Amino acid sequence: MSEAALSAFRDSVQVVLQRSAAGVDTDAVQAGVDEAVVSGRALLVDSAIQEVTAAAAELDSAVRILRRRGVAAEALVALGDEFDASLLVALTAEARRDAREFAHSIGERILDAVRVQPASPSELADRLGVEISQVSRAARGLRDSGELAVDQVPGDGRRRLYRAVHHEAGARRRQGWRAFVERLSALRADDVSSDLLPGRAGDDLSRQGMDTVCAAFRQDLEWSRYEPTPVYEVDIPKTSGGVRPAAALRLADRLAYAALVERCRAEIEASLTSRRAVLWPRGFKSDKQWVQLEGFVSESAETHVLSLDIQSFYDSIRHDVLAEALERAGCDRAVVVALQEWLGEITCGRKRGLPQGLAASDPLATLVLAPLDQALAATGARYVRHGDDLRILGTYDEVEDAERLARAQLRTLELTVNDDKTRVLCHDTYMDRRTEVDSAVRQYLAAPDRVERSAAVITLLDALGAEEELSWSWYHDTLRVQEVLSSVGSTLQPSDTEALMYVLQEVAEAEETSARFHQRWAARRRRQPETFLMQAGLSLLAAAGDAAPAEEFKASVVARPEYADFLSTYVEETAPTNPAAVAGLLQRIEETGITYDAQWLRLYSVLGDAGATGAFDDLAQIHTASTEQGWMRRLPAARFLASRGRLDTAYLPEIVENAPEALRDDVLQIVKHSSPLHSKQSVHKLIRKEGATAAALIAATA
Repeated sequence: MSEAALSAFRDSVQVVLQRSAAGVDTDAVQAGVDEAVVSGRALLVDSAIQEVTAAAAELDSAVRILRRRGVAAEALVALGDEFDASLLVALTAEARRDAREFAHSIGERILDAVRVQPASPSELADRLGVEISQVSRAARGLRDSGELAVDQVPGDGRRRLYRAVHHEAGARRRQGWRAFVERLSALRADDVSSDLLPGRAGDDLSRQGMDTVCAAFRQDLEWSRYEPTPVYEVDIPKTSGGVRPAAALRLADRLAYAALVERCRAEIEASLTSRRAVLWPRGFKSDKQWVQLEGFVSESAETHVLSLDIQSFYDSIRHDVLAEALERAGCDRAVVVALQEWLGEITCGRKRGLPQGLAASDPLATLVLAPLDQALAATGARYVRHGDDLRILGTYDEVEDAERLARAQLRTLELTVNDDKTRVLCHDTYMDRRTEVDSAVRQYLAAPDRVERSAAVITLLDALGAEEELSWSWYHDTLRVQEVLSSVGSTLQPSDTEALMYVLQEVAEAEETSARFHQRWAARRRRQPETFLMQAGLSLLAAAGDAAPAEEFKASVVARPEYADFLSTYVEETAPTNPAAVAGLLQRIEETGITYDAQWLRLYSVLGDAGATGAFDDLAQIHTASTEQGWMRRLPAARFLASRGRLDTAYLPEIVENAPEALRDDVLQIVKHSSPLHSKQSVHKLIRKEGATAAALIAATA
């Protein structure tokens, strides 16, 4: 609109100039002037300062030309006065708005500073780089709005201290925080680390370091400086395909979560059925019980087995359902409210989902299923539960009834059965399958030469993918190779490298054949027997500590997401002895473009001392420099280089400015490791507003 008005005004002015230059009669020139005045006033109605300024400049030039030609231009001069008056008003308003915005900016910076600790006006002026009078003016506005309190320093009536005022909602939240603060001393590093996202800042804190950080967190809570940070979710590939969203959180958030759950553990434990039925997780901490889960089935004489799994279990749990479960269990009301508010804030208002990968989520998740346990127990059903995996034994009719009951109970909890992993199996066939796998593993281990190993590989592939109803795909996605083998009474031990590489080559060829004949091999690909053997082979090669095969691995196969854990174990064990071979393998994997960011996080976390050789620097530089890579690839790479003094600090400003807030602790570690180009003073300036917890974490992980 304003651009069109400016264009119309310019056109009308040009008409006046053209008519005066052509010597047409005075009336025609005056008519043009009148039209220019009309279009000029129209411009003033709805135009920005820039358009009015441009119009005023053009009008001034036209008036000078017309005066030289002896044309009366009083109407245009008057229009120019209107332009000037309008600009004066607009510019004055803009100046006042700029002043208000500047004062507001100072006010926000003052509040950020005094939330950390009270400060005097002179200290704030120095810290913010402004005049003390500007601090005082902004502080008066904050005091009038009730956001700032001004205290007199005891013993020095002339000295003032500004501190942030916390309103009713903040006071209620502090009460909730106080409900868990005493449990901080019970936390250990493994209570806040993630089994899906290793190597995060704070994962490897010593007992002393953990105590120091927890003391700093108490200080932040006391000063009301803690606010939950929205979670940053990272896709973690499942071994059976698809991804799960792992939760990346700041250490302060992980401390708050773990401490809140600590307050509820006893009540959760008391609410669960017997340990024979609910194996893991419990209210109290315990190890996973996969072998016991399968032992429950193998020791039974029942005719059928129901295997039932819940769809996207952790991500589907409603926060209000969880809160109701905690209150039924008798948990402290203040803790329940604080926990529900905390979950809402880290998920940006979502009503569902527990952070995946953190141990604190496990007892909460198992409590949500307590009504299902009680309903099954009330019917006398023989069942056992491990997380969201259930095994129910009985006759065919009995397990069918149990499945209908479980589905109905889960609907009341707004959870859904995973049909792909829920099925009824014949018990005898189930056990025959275990025997078949056990026999095939033993045959492979006993094979004396390459020819017999070849036959053993085929036998083992067939055993692992024999009957579609008995495929390993119904196992839980976190089940590891050794846990599967333990469940059937078998163990694989490291053997000679030639045999292992032969297995891996057979597997790679089978996978490539499956890829070429997708339709024909679709069912077999779902069962993934080759995947199982590749994982087993990588595990055995890692145990053997032989890095030479890294040069023979087919990158397109090893790069697949389901091998991330096993590949990282292999890299951890073999990189120190042959970093060049492992670096070459990782470079080939990067070139496939298949991998996930979370895989590289795991790989960078295990390189350790092997990184000192510089063999991995080129790849880390590529990951650090590429803004197209995800942050879970860029930040570990930058930290890897920075900790060895080899990070190009030209990347730091963009990383500091744009990295997600949930990864801020990782960024601070990178900055600290980047000295001497970034002095201690600049590091201190960066972390000063982060609070005591971040400062203690950075100091403890030096």
